[in-house]
Amino acid sequence: MLTNAGISLIDALHRGREATINEIVDETGFSTSQIYRTADELHTAGLIDESRGHHNQRLLRVTGHPVIEAYRNLLSKLGHVEWPNLLSPATIRICWFLDNPRRARTIADRLGITRQAVHNALDPLKNRAMLSPSGPEYALVPGLQPLHDFAEAVILHEHRTRVRRLAPSATVEWSDPERALVHVHTHSSLAKTHTSVV
Repeated sequence: MLTNAGISLIDALHRGREATINEIVDETGFSTSQIYRTADELHTAGLIDESRGHHNQRLLRVTGHPVIEAYRNLLSKLGHVEWPNLLSPATIRICWFLDNPRRARTIADRLGITRQAVHNALDPLKNRAMLSPSGPEYALVPGLQPLHDFAEAVILHEHRTRVRRLAPSATVEWSDPERALVHVHTHSSLAKTHTSVV
């Protein structure tokens, strides 16, 4: 899952610039070791590219990956918001559910967490009036569809990464934050498709 450090690193690079690890450390406030670890994870996931600059320093830049494009779209619509400060991995997973009004209990049951964990993850969004409470249900306010789209892109990427480690030909047909319906094409018969839930 995309971590706070990962979101901060993407945020620092989202406009297409290249930056060194030290520049990102200065901008984000994360430790050098955390940024190195995060850069390695994002590079492996295909979200960033790297090259070598002056004195063989790593130069990082974002790719055209769907997660990056969804984040850029989020910033183009809602660039005044400091997303790295608001989005935790838990908040991203919960935002996937908020395209329609849902109860905290329903979200908690689907994710296998407590209602309090749902409320804690939503607090940063509540404090910025980004949720429209309708009785006991929560949904994103109108205009925050790009946040839901970003959450969907992150979740789909997570499933694709996990599934393709097991079967490189796999395609994700449907997913939610916890499950994915996957088609796997076997080598023995290209016409034969196996479907499983991961």
